[in-house]
Amino acid sequence: MNCRGIRQWLHSYLDARVDPNQERMIERHIRSCAHCRRRLVELARAVNLMEDQQLVGPGPDFLRKVFAGLPGQVEFPSPHRLSPAARVVAAWRRLFG
Repeated sequence: MNCRGIRQWLHSYLDARVDPNQERMIERHIRSCAHCRRRLVELARAVNLMEDQQLVGPGPDFLRKVFAGLPGQVEFPSPHRLSPAARVVAAWRRLFG
């Protein structure tokens, strides 16, 4: 397999989503190709950096500020009248806010 083909599989390889035959082909190529080996290392570092980051949620007044910024008289809804997406945000606030 050439470099272009290998690069298409690097994400899947790091996520262990390749079959054993693909894994052997990728590893054989990586051993012999410094360029693709560097790409794999860079990709693995980027994935590790992203996995190490803490998730940041919206602030405690996020929904209130959103509704306050809407034009007209829009009342901040009670938690019982929130849309599914807004309920997720409210739950996020309770967990992480």
